[in-house]
Amino acid sequence: MADYGDRERFIPFRKSEIVELICEQGSLSPEDQQKFRSFCKLLESIYHFEFHKKLEELKESYAPFNPDRDTVTTREYSREDIRTHEDKLLERFEKILNDANYEQLGEDDLAYAMEHESLFKISLFVDFDDFDRQLIFWRGVKEERLTLKKWLIKKIETAFPVYDRVALLIKFKDAEYFEAKKRKDLKFEPGSMIIKLFKNIPKADMEMLFPNTQVRMKLKDKLLISGGV
Repeated sequence: MADYGDRERFIPFRKSEIVELICEQGSLSPEDQQKFRSFCKLLESIYHFEFHKKLEELKESYAPFNPDRDTVTTREYSREDIRTHEDKLLERFEKILNDANYEQLGEDDLAYAMEHESLFKISLFVDFDDFDRQLIFWRGVKEERLTLKKWLIKKIETAFPVYDRVALLIKFKDAEYFEAKKRKDLKFEPGSMIIKLFKNIPKADMEMLFPNTQVRMKLKDKLLISGGV
């Protein structure tokens, strides 16, 4: 029996196209085709309602952490409230993305991005100790090719994997952690949480997505500047 363990669950067709492709196969009579289309419309309405409800629940759980909120509230959240909202948020976030046929990024894939050189030849550093929690999901992967110039003369064609979509959830540690580390001029709010969606991200450039990414000079560049070589 064939093994399809590495096959994605995501089908890269619009719902209407899938319905028409099934009808065009010829196994359904014209009458059954109409019934099938009506059934699909009903099924779509049910899923739309369910996902809208899940989205509203997700937004409610995210409210205490949202650094970009444009609404005001009179509610004060206790530490217990915060933790409860956080647990529910992560659970709902993971469930929604799983239902949308996203796959969770494994440690090996994240290590790949950290170890491989960026396509932009930039050395980046991500301090994962800044995060209290993190979830990364992807959907769709393809291979793209790019022609690069080396020493402004020689052209080299390289192939690299690219994620079609990447969803990122990061919860930062509280202010006490960064105060103990004597870190100031932070580009994020301690204790806050961010949720972002990206598209067309090279697998080797995943570190660019993190909000605390730092650009670091390579050793050979330091030596060049200091006159060591």
